[in-house]
Amino acid sequence: MFTSSTLPQANMTLSPSPSHSTSSILNVEEENAALKRKIDDLEKQIEELTTRRKHTSSPIKLLGRAVCRLASCYETASVLTKEADRRALADEEGTLEDTPITDEEVDIARAQDRRFSAYRKLIEIVPRIAELLKMPDEEKKLADYLEKLESGVNSSRTDDNSRMKWEVAEWLNDAFHPQVRLSSKSRTNWGLQHDVCRRLLTPIEVDWDDLDIREAIRSGTSDFNINESYFLCCFYPDGGIDPNNVEHNFLRSRWLLLAFHAIFISPSVDEDEYVETSDDESPHKKQKRSAHSEASKSNVACRIGMNGRVTGRVIAYTAVMFWFSLFSILTDASRWTETHNGFSFHGLYNFIVDYFEDTPNPTSKDNARSSYDGGIIFPTHYLAASDSRASYKKLAAHREASQRN
Repeated sequence: MFTSSTLPQANMTLSPSPSHSTSSILNVEEENAALKRKIDDLEKQIEELTTRRKHTSSPIKLLGRAVCRLASCYETASVLTKEADRRALADEEGTLEDTPITDEEVDIARAQDRRFSAYRKLIEIVPRIAELLKMPDEEKKLADYLEKLESGVNSSRTDDNSRMKWEVAEWLNDAFHPQVRLSSKSRTNWGLQHDVCRRLLTPIEVDWDDLDIREAIRSGTSDFNINESYFLCCFYPDGGIDPNNVEHNFLRSRWLLLAFHAIFISPSVDEDEYVETSDDESPHKKQKRSAHSEASKSNVACRIGMNGRVTGRVIAYTAVMFWFSLFSILTDASRWTETHNGFSFHGLYNFIVDYFEDTPNPTSKDNARSSYDGGIIFPTHYLAASDSRASYKKLAAHREASQRN
């Protein structure tokens, strides 16, 4: 039986001590702090996943990036499938083997062959297109598919063009140390207005040592229309130019090798890492290598399935991107230009593709391609884009002379 004197003692026994109360409060505060840190970490993870998802391309768009670089830089997938349809119909009608006679007919035939070669590469990259083409009731689905594919094509060209403008400025400034440095943030003083770019953009047929000719090219008063030649100095190694032999060292410059690696292998490469070679030498790298230049499984070449093989179309794409950069021409998906003040980028692309695919001289094209496989503003009066038939004729004349000798 409890008495009045014992009841307070019982209450004191049930009440926590001051030290025990403080310890409990501290435990709660520590748990709250730990939970807050965990919530912060989870919120960061959610933000990273959301950002990654926003920047992750759809599978079809990723295929479009491969199509642009490996199959055709300018012809859309829709145009290529129409060429396949045209050939199928011509084959049924027995007119597929008609021999072109005039220069115009030859040009048309070559354009058709070029498109069909691109179509075959397109089907190799995107087999789904071949499946949809066999389904006459799936025209809407095919059109939607090709539209998504084209979105990837546009993204590829825009991203590569944006990357190259930064890279090229750095390479040329480091190599030539110009008085007026090229800026990656501004298009001012690029192109023919800048000594370094003007030199690289000049055809090898032009005597660069003649100061009057240099000024005439800059001012647009030269008798030589530089839009008519694709044999540009930027495509040849330093000291490896022979105006009488346009194929010698063509497409073997270090600038193209650097551009190739910037686009396909690494977002940044060391300009001193790659060594120019002539037709008589095997391409090689300097012994010292920078860490960021190492190819990885995540580089563009691996993601688009190049399998270590560089084709003429890859080199043509690289050349166009580098030429764009020399003029610091910025494009986006809504305005991808084919000409600039008379110079045809589409024509340059086609010419280099034909150099590899429509040639009786396998040695020259193999020499040019081995460099890549081994190495892992124009004056306003030039307004009409040249068809650049002169470059084709010069190339044909050189090859004909080579066969006679």
